[in-house]
Amino acid sequence: MRKGEDLPTQRTTADEVHHLGQLLTHCGKRMTGQELLRRGGRYRLVDRTLLMKEMLRLVEVFVDDRVRQAETQIASLVERREGEAREEGRMRVLVSLADLGDLVDSIVQSLASESDSAATKALDKRLDRIFRSYGFERTLTVGMPFNPVFHEAIDEQSSEDADSGIVLEELGRGYHQEDFVLRVARVIVAT
Repeated sequence: MRKGEDLPTQRTTADEVHHLGQLLTHCGKRMTGQELLRRGGRYRLVDRTLLMKEMLRLVEVFVDDRVRQAETQIASLVERREGEAREEGRMRVLVSLADLGDLVDSIVQSLASESDSAATKALDKRLDRIFRSYGFERTLTVGMPFNPVFHEAIDEQSSEDADSGIVLEELGRGYHQEDFVLRVARVIVAT
């Protein structure tokens, strides 16, 4: 390569940048064009200015590549965090709907009119369908053995009709998805 010629363009790696740095500084010592020619190497440079320009270009390519990698990783992280936030928001809404279901249950029990009771029972069924659409099932309670994973014992009562540890009454509905419990059912248990 003659003085004033451009260097061949190529993609760089950290090793190439390091190699160019060594050629440029020779570990802190100034190198003449003759020393560069004698040492050989892949560039055979005579002009230090060309060597500096090529090194800067290679560093720029190297940095641009690293910036693109970092941008990709950040975008992936942001997307994952947004997904987690959406999922957490869905869970909060479903827990609020479960509280609404408890309110519906108390209204059904307090109403004497058959037509009002039918409307609230329809609302109750609609709430259960919403939960099923998200993959949650209503936790079975009355007549089932008490399970601390799915039930919370609010009170205990003695009963001649049921064995000890059997759920007698549901005070608050619960929902679960396989082993994931969205909300535990609040119950009264037989002693």
